[in-house]
Amino acid sequence: MKILVVDDDPAILRMCAQVLEKQGHSVVACDGGTRALQAALSMELDLALCDLNLPDMHGLDVIRAIKVQSPALPIIVMSAMDVAIWGPLSTEAGAANFLQKPLRLEMLRNEIAMADAARSQTLTVALVDPDEAHRARVAIAFQQAGAVLRHYEVPMQVVSAEASPPTLLLIDGTLGGAEAAVRWARAKNVVAVVMLPPTMAWAEEPFMRVGAALVLGKPIDPNVLLVHARFLAATS
Repeated sequence: MKILVVDDDPAILRMCAQVLEKQGHSVVACDGGTRALQAALSMELDLALCDLNLPDMHGLDVIRAIKVQSPALPIIVMSAMDVAIWGPLSTEAGAANFLQKPLRLEMLRNEIAMADAARSQTLTVALVDPDEAHRARVAIAFQQAGAVLRHYEVPMQVVSAEASPPTLLLIDGTLGGAEAAVRWARAKNVVAVVMLPPTMAWAEEPFMRVGAALVLGKPIDPNVLLVHARFLAATS
């Protein structure tokens, strides 16, 4: 893979380059946000690692700008900042994951390996969403990324379908039978992502208990969801 590494600490840049090049990857090292954006505009990248504390611009702004240019590019944040605060903000900006500094080499290697596996994997997606506009946005993003997507009207259609189980079940949790479909997904080793309206945040725990890999509030940024789905599928 060609990997962009953005960090103002020369020691971090050297360490990442050594670790990644030993794994056979090509590294583009940048010590600031401006250079990172120039690199992202001028070349095809497979992954980006980005610090938040940069000398010329905030890392979240770098992530947002890169995602405008390359919506499907996975970005992993590397930062010593409080993950409880900055983790959710990084996800909202478009990051796929947050690695806490000081970096553990094994964790970094694992993240890169997962990203590499996800990149080469064709996702098959079962989408159960009664919101036609929301469903269309999700479908376009996944299909543009090469995923094979099937739409079902109700959860139990997925369970009774003759086709082989999908990689990912993306389901509206307000539908009757949603919990049963998540249980089925768990038994079939299918990654289940449940979508809930913000007013139903209290319902997250029951879905996690029956096997959901992730519960997200609607509306969902399809490109952020795509990155999450690839990572989850690579580790399932």
